[in-house]
Amino acid sequence: MHPDPDAMVTVSLDAITPWGYLALRNAARRSVALVIPRGGLFAAIRSHKHDEAPELPGGKVQEGESAYDAAKREGGEELGVPVDVDETPLGEFLHEYRGDWWLCTAYAASVGDAQLVGSAEGDAVWEERAVLEASTYPGVTRRI
Repeated sequence: MHPDPDAMVTVSLDAITPWGYLALRNAARRSVALVIPRGGLFAAIRSHKHDEAPELPGGKVQEGESAYDAAKREGGEELGVPVDVDETPLGEFLHEYRGDWWLCTAYAASVGDAQLVGSAEGDAVWEERAVLEASTYPGVTRRI
């Protein structure tokens, strides 16, 4: 049986020295994720590129863009509605995906009473946490 190339690889960061961790953190690609709760559910995208699997809205931080600005941009693009993003991140963490290291900055956000629209990325929906934790990036979602 061949490993799933889309599966997140779990690597223990405990074995990395503080200097190694800093070097890895500084070399990692940057991404953001948005946690947008409403009524016990969370805003999600049913990603076309991941066989309609639900995932938290977010994505790559572009060259010269701050993580905060990326969170605002990605949230609005993927959900199709204005997103109010808290300026203080929930946290950031390293994870490995398809052989690349990523530094993901997570933000809390809201969309008020707006109806989610979606985008070319996928349909915007409200999902239960357990569904998101069992989906495309379970190791990421569980850590937020």
